[in-house]
Amino acid sequence: MLRWFGFYVVVFSIGFIILIGVFFSSESQIPVRIQKVPPRKVFIGAWVGDFWNDNTRTLNTSKLTDFESSINKKMAIANLFIDWTYLEDPILLTNLAVVKQKGWTPMISSNPMFFEKCAKGNLNLYSHIASGKCDSFLESIAVNLGKHPSPVLFRFAWEMNLPDMYWSIESQNSTPKDFISAWKHMHTVFNKAGATNVSWVLSFNTSHPKTVPYEKLYPGDDYVDWVAIDGYNWGTTQDWSNWADFNAVFFNSYKELTAITTKPVMLSEVNSAPDGGDKAAWLKDMLEVQIPNNYKQINAIIFFNENKIAGESVDWRISKDVLYVKAVELGLNNPLYQSNYTDIY
Repeated sequence: MLRWFGFYVVVFSIGFIILIGVFFSSESQIPVRIQKVPPRKVFIGAWVGDFWNDNTRTLNTSKLTDFESSINKKMAIANLFIDWTYLEDPILLTNLAVVKQKGWTPMISSNPMFFEKCAKGNLNLYSHIASGKCDSFLESIAVNLGKHPSPVLFRFAWEMNLPDMYWSIESQNSTPKDFISAWKHMHTVFNKAGATNVSWVLSFNTSHPKTVPYEKLYPGDDYVDWVAIDGYNWGTTQDWSNWADFNAVFFNSYKELTAITTKPVMLSEVNSAPDGGDKAAWLKDMLEVQIPNNYKQINAIIFFNENKIAGESVDWRISKDVLYVKAVELGLNNPLYQSNYTDIY
């Protein structure tokens, strides 16, 4: 009898423990919310030769639409190389409106220089800007761009880390601190003028021993929306160049840049020369392997598509060869690559 009584006690105890567990798990457990991570986007864009003529200040949208047709993909971003002195001109807004009408977000690439509204004094170019001596001109730019009803990407002083551009740190006898001060000052002027639609793109050339390190030129996350790298495989087109795969061009620079910020990365100029290797394979590797799998902080790529035989001994055009076109068309046939820009960063 006692043996059966013990058996019932054990069964009852186990049942009680199970009931208590069910009660606490169903009534008292704090629900866990799973935060959905938005899918990664890589916005695509292009600069196409003669899309914008800086001498006549005219826009030829067919150059970009033809490029889109050739690769069977709409661009999200249209790059325009625009003279510094034109940025305050109200007619610029008319051109930006045309760009918007075509479904593109404009990226203005522009470099500073001295001229009558930002006249040279005793200071170097970037110290001059930082000191406020060009503020009237900068405010005019800010008011002008601020009137555009959509985002404008502003790629100011691109490749300033190189030693030999007229606006580069070295050529202007400036210092990295001068550049940072100028960048921050311009950012503040734009914000005060209400140009909050302007997204700031800090664009470097790929780094090498003769360039200024990225870290020394970085103004801080509060003053930057995008960080960017211009990089090319020059192939065997120059006496100093050899064929270089995508990693050889970008890996070290990407690693250097992403070590200082988590801001989205843009390849603001990218392409391969045709000489010395397989350009189609280079483009395929970039779009199908490297960017999707190995460069996950990249959120925009801007193809550089222009015949530069006259100045650089390179025809960069993707449309020059059906194999290049096919490589890009197939590579972009991936939902990762987006044709509509959203200013979400």
